[in-house]
Amino acid sequence: MWIALLFSCSDPAPVVPPPKPVAERSKAKSPKRKPQAANENRADTGEAEPGAGLWNRARKPMGLTEEIEQLEAIGYTGGDEVASAKVGVTVHTEQAVPGLNFWVSGHAPEAFLMDMDGTVLHSWKKPFSEAFPSGQTYNNKHGAEFWRRAYMYPNGDLLGIYEGHGLVKLDRDSKVLWTYSGRTHHDLEVLEDGRIWVLARKGGMIPRVNAQKPVLEDFAVLLSPQGEVLREISLLGALDASGGKFILYNKKRRRGDIFHTNSLEVLDKRAEPYDPAFKPGNLLLSMRSLSAIMVLDPDKGEMVWWKQGDFKRQHDPKILDNGHLMLFDNLGFGGNSAVREYALKDFRQLWRYGNSSEHPFFSRFTGAAYRFQNGNTLIAESGYGRVFEINPQKQIVWEFHNPNRAGESGQFVAIIPDMVRYPLGYATFLD
Repeated sequence: MWIALLFSCSDPAPVVPPPKPVAERSKAKSPKRKPQAANENRADTGEAEPGAGLWNRARKPMGLTEEIEQLEAIGYTGGDEVASAKVGVTVHTEQAVPGLNFWVSGHAPEAFLMDMDGTVLHSWKKPFSEAFPSGQTYNNKHGAEFWRRAYMYPNGDLLGIYEGHGLVKLDRDSKVLWTYSGRTHHDLEVLEDGRIWVLARKGGMIPRVNAQKPVLEDFAVLLSPQGEVLREISLLGALDASGGKFILYNKKRRRGDIFHTNSLEVLDKRAEPYDPAFKPGNLLLSMRSLSAIMVLDPDKGEMVWWKQGDFKRQHDPKILDNGHLMLFDNLGFGGNSAVREYALKDFRQLWRYGNSSEHPFFSRFTGAAYRFQNGNTLIAESGYGRVFEINPQKQIVWEFHNPNRAGESGQFVAIIPDMVRYPLGYATFLD
């Protein structure tokens, strides 16, 4: 059964089946889709609308506990964009970087490892109810239907994030090794010593932010290799401690998902020569609700760097080998998606890949980009379930379309939140 989880930055919309397509993507003038308005919380009762004035249905009253549960469980759509007719690997040239493609899909809590021609070499799958048979009692399961992010170890073990619900570690045969029931979401990174940084969140009343409504507070959580909590840092507290309150309080009212932190990267020495705030061990973070990127110093518990720019609702900032910063800009420059590369010193844009009439490109949510050593860039156009690789001349040298479809005629495509290309020898369990 297909379930679409409609994303919002406040109270989540109800679960609904995918809408009927209005037009095929190839015929549309623009691939952009307007997100569903947040906080509608209404049902189609068949009642006639009032004839005059501006009206909306009264919001169904909720208790504080129910509001917090809905906030904590908000997630992205499993897939509601009209699918292309293309399926699997549709472009593969000699210029593509060889390797193994590891990816997750919005259709199920499942991950795939496939070769460059699209042959699946291995897969993992674990329904939320099997990973957490009794440990989770949340009423709202939005986000638990697929993995938002996964990580593959060389021996075939896997970490999977059930968006807003928890983290599971599986072995190569999808048997549960351990679970962490914190409200994990979006992203994680495994350190060389096996410890794990992961994003988590908690809903509650924070009067200094909003005295009337509960909000989501994001955390960076450090886990042991066995999934035990070693440290927990409030990102709101870190921002307050840094004197960066102006970013959060620049509007008269804040509610719901105040940060929507969607990316975490542990910094190494590549960017430190350009800015001491980017020292090894610090965390590079992306806050979608604020259209801001920040650097957290875990030792100080403070944000030591932040930036807002010409990007909007961005995802996946990362430091490149040349010390520059690259990110996936979802809605910048009038609502157009682009991958952008900036110099850290003055944050001048050095490179960009965006939409064109010949090669439509857009993702209103999620999205990722990776730069290979030869200058090629792997881009996840997540909303349309497409991943493609371009060379330095911006020519497509590899392309993949998610074969997981839904709808009566397969007209909807499951999103691809992320795809990573590992070197050919990385997956030792395949030997």
